[in-house]
Amino acid sequence: MTLADALAAVTATRTAVLADFDALTPVQRSFSPSPDAWSAAGMAEHLLLVERGIQAGLRGAVGADLGAPAAEA
Repeated sequence: MTLADALAAVTATRTAVLADFDALTPVQRSFSPSPDAWSAAGMAEHLLLVERGIQAGLRGAVGADLGAPAAEA
């Protein structure tokens, strides 16, 4: 798998997760089945924070903004 393939898979997964989350009502988003279980909103927030952390690490590792188009030489 190339980096481009991995980024495409992440993008497709993000799109699917956001579509599923958007389909939930506000009550469904905030529902937690028990005091020690996460709600859908809590899981979505966690995924966002993890993705940002991974992106920051990758940018540092490759020295580029992965979300920006490549600079022309």
